[in-house]
Amino acid sequence: MENKNVRLPTKDELQDLKNYFMFVLGQDEVTAQETVDTYWYAVFEKYISDSPAYVGKLMVAVYGMPDFYEVFVWNREGLVEKVDLDSGFYPPSVKGDSTRRVSTPPMP
Repeated sequence: MENKNVRLPTKDELQDLKNYFMFVLGQDEVTAQETVDTYWYAVFEKYISDSPAYVGKLMVAVYGMPDFYEVFVWNREGLVEKVDLDSGFYPPSVKGDSTRRVSTPPMP
């Protein structure tokens, strides 16, 4: 069985996330740092989806209630991108097109 260990994010990964909040979402540096500081994290270093859609590092960030979470991946350029959980599609720059779905639980 593969090593499926979960770990905390490194300082560099947290900086990547802060950069995402600043440069993609437009947060100022203080707000971006506060956002990073309020999340709880789990990083899966070598995540492999159950179909050939994604292989790589994946970070789950939980904030507030347990059902408030976001999933982030690192694209081919090494930049953080948020997985769109509402539509179930990966960002196009992660996998090259937008036809493969992420594994999300069915909506009630």
